[in-house]
Amino acid sequence: MQTFKWSWYRPIYSCSVNVPVYIDGPCNEWWEYYDGPNNAYLVDTNGVVFVYHNWFSNSNPPNGIATNIWCDVDSLLGVNSGNCNPVTGLTGSFDFQMKGSSTEYGPPGAILDLFGEFINTSSDGVEIFIRRVLNDMPSPSWTSSMCVTVCLPPTQDTVSVIVPAGDTIDFSMHFFTDPLMLSSDTGKVRVRFSNKNGTQQAVFQQYRGITQYITNISETKEEDQLKIYPNPTSGILRIESSDFIEEMIIYTSGGRIIKQLIQPNGDIDISEAEPGIYFIKIIREGELKTLAVVKK
Repeated sequence: MQTFKWSWYRPIYSCSVNVPVYIDGPCNEWWEYYDGPNNAYLVDTNGVVFVYHNWFSNSNPPNGIATNIWCDVDSLLGVNSGNCNPVTGLTGSFDFQMKGSSTEYGPPGAILDLFGEFINTSSDGVEIFIRRVLNDMPSPSWTSSMCVTVCLPPTQDTVSVIVPAGDTIDFSMHFFTDPLMLSSDTGKVRVRFSNKNGTQQAVFQQYRGITQYITNISETKEEDQLKIYPNPTSGILRIESSDFIEEMIIYTSGGRIIKQLIQPNGDIDISEAEPGIYFIKIIREGELKTLAVVKK
């Protein structure tokens, strides 16, 4: 476990607050090692822990009323920052929006992350019931996990979250793939979001995590005349194809998309990318091919 001290400054009326916060390493699979993820501690000037949250700006603590750490800052200092937004009712409504694509690509062994957010669209709090209704993994060595204020164990399919009026809460889906499965595979998850007050129709969101295994990173020329060169490249790629290219997506070995092109034609510029191996997904005539290039 890596622990670090973060001094946090933000003005509240005429004073500034220097709050030491200790955060458990945010990028580990915490359920395999610890009792809880990313705990945030509000420490008073005597070095005594005043309160802790399972998430730094947590508007949905697992125990107690929905609040956020600003409410505790206000309580500790005896001020009103205007940022404390406690929930007094649950008659509100919500919307869910993805932050980007619902499909993520990467090599075997990558953690594929997909992000969205709940938006309270009303003037009252809303409680959202979340259920993972489909968890279709290509192998038992693949898992998926939901995160909403805290990250859940891969085996947990349901959770509830409260969103205060006018607030938002992030929701993310994570696919943990198998580095030993040297093949192209797909994991599928379907999640149902419903308003617990029964006033809204449930929202369903599909997620896909796709691994693509590449055996050759040298200059590639297929029998059907698909050619990308030079490889390695210093930044400019040229593409030749006997079939019409509908779409091209270039992404890092960790699955982050750096360029997405519809009907690309001519040179492709990746000169701003960091040196390393990049994967290129090419869709032609409804078929998918994945190549790899080295950026010098």
